[in-house]
Amino acid sequence: MPSTPTRTARPAVRPARDAFWDMVKALLIFLVILGHSVQFILYPADKGMALVFADSLFKGIYLFHMPCFIAISGYFAAASLRKKGHAALLPTLRRLLLPTCAAALLIIITRYYQGRLTWPHTLHDASTFLWFLTVAAECILCYHLMMWQKHLAYRILILLLAPLMALYISNSPQLYHMWPSATQFTYLWPFFIMGAYLSNRGFTHQHITRKWSLFLPLFLVAYIFFEPHWSIYTAPLRFNLHSLIIHIIRSAAAIVACGAFLWLAHLLSPLSKYPIVSRIGQSTLALYVLQTYAFIILRHMQLHEQAASMGHAVAIITALLLLFGLYYAYRISRKIPGVAQFFYGEQ
Repeated sequence: MPSTPTRTARPAVRPARDAFWDMVKALLIFLVILGHSVQFILYPADKGMALVFADSLFKGIYLFHMPCFIAISGYFAAASLRKKGHAALLPTLRRLLLPTCAAALLIIITRYYQGRLTWPHTLHDASTFLWFLTVAAECILCYHLMMWQKHLAYRILILLLAPLMALYISNSPQLYHMWPSATQFTYLWPFFIMGAYLSNRGFTHQHITRKWSLFLPLFLVAYIFFEPHWSIYTAPLRFNLHSLIIHIIRSAAAIVACGAFLWLAHLLSPLSKYPIVSRIGQSTLALYVLQTYAFIILRHMQLHEQAASMGHAVAIITALLLLFGLYYAYRISRKIPGVAQFFYGEQ
């Protein structure tokens, strides 16, 4: 009697990553580098930060690039919560806060070495470097706390209470050192929730259609007529009607700018099939973090401020160009007879 064939269990197949969002994050990282290049190269430290904040290109980039980053973080945080539950929280926080803790440790060591270790100011400065990672971690923590609640009323309470507490602390001189990123959290928390909402509604980049092209003229109109009155997103919020109106207008302009940017990124979506795009973006972010550590050491060793500032931007740009050069050298070398077989084992 023939034996019944046994079925072998197939290994679980991991769902493929959406390369479009990897490409979008890479483009946003490039904008981060461009913004810092404007800040550190065009406007040296001895000219003051007021000129930087008045630069149109700088304000245009800073209007939407970090809100878009945080919205994408909310998009994937919601997806991760649906798939893995609250077990995804600790690994995510560890990945986000480890670079920030390393930067804080560098500041503490350098100031201790110089005898300038004062805890309130040191902790404040330590939290401002790589602050966007800290804010992303804070948003994810609050989102998990909100979704942990079963009752809708409690979720709404946390949704509203978190930014109100951050706004109160950011306006309190006595409490500000306890939460230095409270201002940024207040502004970016709604964008995180917006990204999480779109994720829970099943939004994908396939929903970006020609209609999204309307965001581009809307952004240009807002930029032309309202740009002189914009403040960058780190401008403090106040408990008054004027500040609230500015905050709403700025947030609306940021949403329009994010829509225009995503539509332009959708036009470049054929590039997303090349893994090198996302890899260069990830490598650029890693270089940015490493250069931040170098910048901390140079500045706190009381070396020339302008040299440290320019090195912060120039080194990243040089490394980025080197990555592109290595990639194209690889592509060209694969077409040379004998080289592909010798170095890459290709026939």
